[in-house]
Amino acid sequence: MTARATYRLLAILLCVNLLAGCAGSGGHGSGTGTVTFSGGTARVSDVQACAIGYDMARQIHDRVSLRRTVLLAPPRATACEAHALEYLRRAGFRIDTTGQGGTRINIALSRPEPEIISAVARIGDDLRIARSYQPARTGVVAAGPVSIQHLAPDTFDRRGSGT
Repeated sequence: MTARATYRLLAILLCVNLLAGCAGSGGHGSGTGTVTFSGGTARVSDVQACAIGYDMARQIHDRVSLRRTVLLAPPRATACEAHALEYLRRAGFRIDTTGQGGTRINIALSRPEPEIISAVARIGDDLRIARSYQPARTGVVAAGPVSIQHLAPDTFDRRGSGT
């Protein structure tokens, strides 16, 4: 079995297991939560946060080097970030929760329209992975393709230095 097939099987089994936990009573499965980020607030259910976290983790896994990257968990991870980090940890990524070092990761959710949830994962200073979702009874469904923005590290210096 290839590494990609193994990851997909693990992700499917993990998603089923975690979605069962998300749908239960109490803990992560208790109704609607508020995900706060700089710029606003998005109201999503725990099941929606779980589904978005899983999908964003898949997108990150496909685009970030597993062997070379240690991901630095946010100090206060949202439900979506917590699910994504758990998927990535089980897929083999090293996750630093001590703040000692690594590549910063966070996922911001917003509601640009009532029926759209926008997710933007920022990995370090130069990679952004975004996707829109539509709420569904069982979580969310992708409302469009994945958008990837990768800027060279010196892009920020050039813009900031005025050259």
